[in-house]
Amino acid sequence: MYQAGVCWRASADKGKGIMEAELQKETDIVELLARHEEAIAALYLKLAGKVKEYKEFWAGLSKEEVLHAKILRAVTKKLTGRRVTVDPKRFDRRAVINSMTYVNGLTGEVDGNKWNMRQALDVAFDIEKSMIDSRFFQVFQGDDLEMKNCLLELASGTHEHCLEIEKAMSRLRPDDKPLSDPRISQ
Repeated sequence: MYQAGVCWRASADKGKGIMEAELQKETDIVELLARHEEAIAALYLKLAGKVKEYKEFWAGLSKEEVLHAKILRAVTKKLTGRRVTVDPKRFDRRAVINSMTYVNGLTGEVDGNKWNMRQALDVAFDIEKSMIDSRFFQVFQGDDLEMKNCLLELASGTHEHCLEIEKAMSRLRPDDKPLSDPRISQ
């Protein structure tokens, strides 16, 4: 029977069935976090295709978001070994889904020619900063040193993205052109 996103298996050993259900729920959480990173990567990749001067900047951020998703999926392997668990008090599935929906909507808007580079950088900064402020990667518990290093790498990478975005903001011209301006678009 499928109940509330958790795969429950009928088992003679109910304790084992509950543990398997909890593990499935935890791996679903990690997968959702990884998909969130990939949604952000898609937004950044779309922005890379819009402005020639910022192509490498956005493409680099996109690649790093894909790497973040891979790191999260590596944590899944630790979950299956039960060296790491997800803290259910720290995870709000609905918030992550809402954020993904927001990011996917923004990705669709990039082609609408409504943004200028300053707005794109503001949005990217808000996305990255909200992940830091909400302690996005602190949903895991455990004493596995490798896992802790992975999560520190994710948090550090997100913080670094904020710094890179702020630096890019400081280099913008006051008359920032819209993303669709043919003089700067390819």
